Amino acid sequence: MNTQITPAPDGASPLLSDYVDKFQLAAELKRTPRTIDRMVLCAGLPCAQVGNRRLFRRASVLAWLAARETPAVRPQGNRNGRGAR
Repeated sequence: MNTQITPAPDGASPLLSDYVDKFQLAAELKRTPRTIDRMVLCAGLPCAQVGNRRLFRRASVLAWLAARETPAVRPQGNRNGRGAR
């Protein structure tokens, strides 16, 4: 049985190919790494802790974002956006 892990073409381990670190996630979400840390601690953003490094599985982040979606709220009033007088 072959137990060696062959590196992916880009040099990343295939084992971690579905994961990004907080710096990559911050860049994709256009947030700071510190904001990502706060999202983990305060808002429940899922991550895997490997040593002192947090890794984020893309599918878990997408599911977390989808669970936080809220429907668009249509303003009340007439069609031109003004309320009742």
